[in-house]
Amino acid sequence: MRIGYLLVPPPLREPIERLKRFSDYHTSWPTQQALAILLSEGHLDRHIRRMRHHYAHKRQVLKDTLAPIAHLAQLCGLDAGLHAYLELRADLDAHCVAQDAQARGILVSTIDTCYMGTPDRNGLLLGYGGLSAQDVVRGALILREVIEQQAGSV
Repeated sequence: MRIGYLLVPPPLREPIERLKRFSDYHTSWPTQQALAILLSEGHLDRHIRRMRHHYAHKRQVLKDTLAPIAHLAQLCGLDAGLHAYLELRADLDAHCVAQDAQARGILVSTIDTCYMGTPDRNGLLLGYGGLSAQDVVRGALILREVIEQQAGSV
C-alpha cells in the first residue's frame, strides 16, 4: 500500500520529506481513506487477531509434526509470526539438511544467512506463512525424514 509515517525531530523533517518526494511523490487519496476507515472502524485489529490465530495454528501443526525428532531438532522462538527457527543437534550439518530438503522439493534457509559474522547456532529458518496447513505437514514430514537420515549417517 506504500503508506507509512514517521515522527522525526524537526532538524530531520526537511531531508526526510525530500527523500519521500524523490522516491514516491505521494500516496493516493483513496488508499489513505481506505486505511483510515480500516483503522477507525476496528477492521484492521480484527484482521490482525484473525491472522495471529491462523498462523499460530500453522506453527502448532509444524511443532506437532516435528515433535518425534525433538532429540535431533528443536523448534525455537516465539509462537507467533510467519517463520520458525529449527535448532539442529550440534553434529548435524544444517547445509546438508537444507540441500537434501531442497532436492526433495522443500526450501529452507540455514540460520547463518541471518548473521553478519560467524553464527553461534546450528539450524534452519522455516517459513510457513504462505503455506496451507496441509503443505506445512507435508514439508515438515519430508524435513523430518531428511534430518533422521542424516542423524543415522552421523
